[in-house]
Amino acid sequence: MSSIARLMDRSEELVILRRFDELHLLNLLMMQDEIDQLLREFSECEPAIEDEPSSLAVPLWYSLPRPAVSQHQATADKKSESEIHARRLTVWNNVRAKLREYGESALCDPKTR
Repeated sequence: MSSIARLMDRSEELVILRRFDELHLLNLLMMQDEIDQLLREFSECEPAIEDEPSSLAVPLWYSLPRPAVSQHQATADKKSESEIHARRLTVWNNVRAKLREYGESALCDPKTR
């Protein structure tokens, strides 16, 4: 192997490397799955504001769409607002990191540019 590497180093025309296209595409699909899972986690810690006496919760402007929650269901959750907020920030930071990794991987793959 080292003799082949030395030969390739001497002449750019002799450089031959496998691209592993199928593995790169599989990696992107796996990252998409991870991002979807993170978005599900993110939606589980959605903050909500009680809008009307009908007790339907209205998500904040930066929330993902989700079904309405009754007042009873909203108060049944024993987590404090600060715990929910901390969890939400943690999950969002994970989303941002995974999106960054996904974007860099997608840009490196010639089939996705």
